[in-house]
Amino acid sequence: MNVKSVVENKEKFEVELTIEVGQEEFEAGLDKAYRKNRGSISVPGFRKGKAPRKVIEGMYGAGVFYEDAIEEIYPQACMQAIEEKGLDSVAPPRVEITDLGKEGFTFKAIVTVRPVITLKQYKGLEADKVLPTVTDAAVDNELKQYVDRVVTVSDDEIASAVLLLLERCKQVVETSGAAPLAAVLNNKVDVKGKKVVCVLSGGNIDVSFIQCIIEQGLVSRHRRLRFTVTLLDRPGSLGKLLNDIAALGANILSVEHDRLTAGLNPNEIDVHVSCEVGGKEHGDRVLDQLIQNGYHVKID
Repeated sequence: MNVKSVVENKEKFEVELTIEVGQEEFEAGLDKAYRKNRGSISVPGFRKGKAPRKVIEGMYGAGVFYEDAIEEIYPQACMQAIEEKGLDSVAPPRVEITDLGKEGFTFKAIVTVRPVITLKQYKGLEADKVLPTVTDAAVDNELKQYVDRVVTVSDDEIASAVLLLLERCKQVVETSGAAPLAAVLNNKVDVKGKKVVCVLSGGNIDVSFIQCIIEQGLVSRHRRLRFTVTLLDRPGSLGKLLNDIAALGANILSVEHDRLTAGLNPNEIDVHVSCEVGGKEHGDRVLDQLIQNGYHVKID
């Protein structure tokens, strides 16, 4: 692109460029603007996109494409002038059109350049190192300006809140971010009859830790049940136990045989069962029914 530019120093870190865009470059920009916009311009007697440029300019005015042409041309013209003058620009320039006509246009660009700093003698300079002292009382006094009261929640309560957000809201929230919801859910804050917003302040939580939170949350909400059943070590006894558990609507997650428990008879085996249930009532019903069916059940 053939442009003319004049540079003038202004403020300490600013340079003003006066850039002239000639008729040839402006005409090329006008033609691009015409081809870009002709499909959206209605002209009687022509289908959209088919009206010649001269007809559109005659109907809407000679400057109908000026704005789009300038938007097309000035960024490249400005960048070319900056490179030609060897300026080290650190921010987009501020642009102002100063002259505009069919012969072209002139604009000013205020360019912020990287400052040149000359270091003076600094070796041997000394300064006292001051370490600020912050007391617990000072922290408390600062907090009192913004906090009405402080409540605490347990790890299990936070785990339940994180799990609730995952299940109901499909939101991944870190443990500290779920603390406000945990406080509300466990009646640590009086919200009855009030409109309350719990701030979920972050989602910085490790994927592997999410699994731990889910497991702990399911246990604390009585959704996971683990117990041990002592069986006779003979074919069919394990299958019958598992069928009985499945018939009660529990989803078995893991089964572990244990022949090394102290106090077992030679023909007995302990079976450790982990299963998923619908809640505390369902879990109690599963255990009660197994006991009624004659199984020796111990809660882990």
